[in-house]
Amino acid sequence: MDSLIIGSSRKSSNQALSLAIDSVSTRLIPTISSTIRTQYPSHPIAISVKPIPSPPK
Repeated sequence: MDSLIIGSSRKSSNQALSLAIDSVSTRLIPTISSTIRTQYPSHPIAISVKPIPSPPK
């Protein structure tokens, strides 16, 4: 029974963590890539990283 409780709480915290990572990455990655693009236009990251559309809620 203990392992069941631990497993469910771990799952919910993982879910919260991935949601936080999603929101951070959707906000930060376009900013970072546009910064790289303006400073280093020919940089491979600037070319390969396009602003990622946020996943549908």
